[in-house]
Amino acid sequence: MTIQLMIVDDHSVVRDGLRFLIELNEGFQVIGEAENMSGAFQQMEKRKPDILILDYKLSQGDGVIACREIKRRYPQVKVLVLTAFAEPHVVLEAIKAGADGYLLKNADHDTLIRALLDVYEGKSVLDPSVTDLVLNRIRINRPDTEETGLSERDEQVLDLMSQGLTNQEIAELLDITDKTVRNTISQIFKKIDVTNRTEAAAYWLKRQYKYSLPEQ
Repeated sequence: MTIQLMIVDDHSVVRDGLRFLIELNEGFQVIGEAENMSGAFQQMEKRKPDILILDYKLSQGDGVIACREIKRRYPQVKVLVLTAFAEPHVVLEAIKAGADGYLLKNADHDTLIRALLDVYEGKSVLDPSVTDLVLNRIRINRPDTEETGLSERDEQVLDLMSQGLTNQEIAELLDITDKTVRNTISQIFKKIDVTNRTEAAAYWLKRQYKYSLPEQ
């Protein structure tokens, strides 16, 4: 198995460095790179990468808008946002746009590779330091489940999914079938009005803790 990636970053030195680091690892291949989304979309029409590594800020365009468009055109492509921006509202914007992971550029090599593998496997990835920054701006407040109609089983599955567990791992922990997990997740998405696992994880975090972010 070879995981095929594309890198979108407006700094050539960053693209070169990422390509070098990633291809040191067996099972990864960088099949394209671009400095903006116009160039990326031209390549994606032909190459269809498994994962697109995307900077939040591009000289020509916004990474969040780009992520949303990528997910609209190519819903099967995973998007890992790799950026220097750690502001909580930026993280939430990226997740809402459909990003499968959010990692800071100061992450080390092993963390990057682990994140790519997790995203490829369908897990949600959030940089630990990003999570800490978000949690530092919130106060604890248990969710009112009556607002969403989430059952106890829904909450169990949502909590485990938010921790990055796969369907199979959730099934084993709860002693249920993979099919039951899939059906439960599908119903959760409808109940909380989200479309992907990362957005669901963000929802659960926000429901577990009530945000008190300042106006931007």
